[in-house]
Amino acid sequence: MGLTGAIVWTAGYFFARYPPKKINFWYGYRTSTSMRNPEIWTFAQTYAAQEMQNTGKILSAIGLVAGIFEIEFSWDIGFALFMTTILPLFMIAKIERVLQQKFPKN
Repeated sequence: MGLTGAIVWTAGYFFARYPPKKINFWYGYRTSTSMRNPEIWTFAQTYAAQEMQNTGKILSAIGLVAGIFEIEFSWDIGFALFMTTILPLFMIAKIERVLQQKFPKN
């Protein structure tokens, strides 16, 4: 889980450092909300990169703490799979909620 967190953080850092300039279907935070117009796209890329870095930090921290405690292997794997699935889903939900609040459909 710590390695997955490091990968997510690195991806967020990469997106923050080299955000996509134009709306595209290949690179960046691509949802129907984020692709509505260039203003939303630009905000979504910056915000999503920050959230990816935060999620990566959380996953890494949980992975380090979990590594300290001796947990039965099957529980450890189950917990890691759960966290690496649920945290990114929460991240996406949070980003979409912020986009909906900041850029409501008119």
